Amino acid sequence: MTHLQTLVVLVSLSSIGATTARFAVLVSAAQAGAPATTVGLLAGLFAGAGALASVPAGRMIDRFGVRRPLLYSAALLVVSMSLGAFWRGLPMLAAIVLLSGLAFNIMVIAFARLAGDLAAPERRTEAFGMLGFGYSTSLLASPMIAGFSIDLFGFTAAFVLFAMVPLGSFVMVWTDRLPWSPAAAAQAAHGNPDANAAAAAPERVGALGLLRAPAMRRLWVCCAMFEAGWMGFTFLLPIVGTQLGFSASRIGLIAGAAGFMLFLTRACLTPLLRRFTPWQLLISGLALGCAGFTGLAFADEFLWMAVCGGLLGAGQGACSPMLSALIYEHSPAHEKGAAMAMRTLISNASQCTTPLIAGALTSAIGVAPVFLLLAAGMAGASWTSRGRWAGRHSKAG
Repeated sequence: MTHLQTLVVLVSLSSIGATTARFAVLVSAAQAGAPATTVGLLAGLFAGAGALASVPAGRMIDRFGVRRPLLYSAALLVVSMSLGAFWRGLPMLAAIVLLSGLAFNIMVIAFARLAGDLAAPERRTEAFGMLGFGYSTSLLASPMIAGFSIDLFGFTAAFVLFAMVPLGSFVMVWTDRLPWSPAAAAQAAHGNPDANAAAAAPERVGALGLLRAPAMRRLWVCCAMFEAGWMGFTFLLPIVGTQLGFSASRIGLIAGAAGFMLFLTRACLTPLLRRFTPWQLLISGLALGCAGFTGLAFADEFLWMAVCGGLLGAGQGACSPMLSALIYEHSPAHEKGAAMAMRTLISNASQCTTPLIAGALTSAIGVAPVFLLLAAGMAGASWTSRGRWAGRHSKAG
């Protein structure tokens, strides 16, 4: 396998482990009768833990490489998921999402930095598409694995099963399957100039500089709205499904429909990029997300919810790798890890606040208005970026 193919396998294993654990925690809390605000708090902890560590983790990865953070994070994922086999009270569920969220978000930063370093500039958007393909594999498989595992074996055995998946990630990192340092990745990419510049480490602009850069400001807004929308779907689906009387496996199948369309979109990214620019795919993905949420606001049947979930999955499949590629392309060469960490920070801040706000609003006014608010947010992000629609170019931005 090539280095990028190996990275995709590593991403898939890590993401499947973290996503199944989060899904199981939310379903467990919902089935135990926890109010929507409590389920929202649990979902927010997954993102909030990673937000606290994002920028320091990005700086560390820029300086030392990705191997040690990945090794420690994979071990923490295994430990956190194993906790669910011992006790599933609310404090333990909170500990699981807190620890797994911290570990997985550090891994996301490391994966993005490594994908950008391993790819030559003209292939970077495709590299992030391959990285997204690994995540889409998880989003396709994880809800169904989690739902059927819970229904067939119960929560205790399911958490033991989930812990075995990131153990594979730990073994892959431990056995040195990839060039872990920026310099080694640059050499693997046949003299990737961006990674070589990163090794030189000139004066840094800092986190605030990355936020203020005009070329990146619109990307941060799109990132925040996109992540809020996707997190809203992930959080609200178990609540809505439980209210409608769906089993865990049926809820998993709805999420699986989103995962399937996400997977299909990622699989088609290479031919799509021959016809459309990354900005065009990003804007279109946000518009699809708006359509999906609008449909969910009026859905009360399994099949209709699965179709709307598929629209959201297609939008997510286009948005996420394009955001990563555009952010990597526009960030300074010596701040790639920090830029990806800033993306993770903004994403996690959005993901952390969305469940809390959506949970409170759902308790007060119901779920349909919340879906419409999420649709409006994604529509606004798509509309304000319309000025970048025109024009074709070989680079990612």
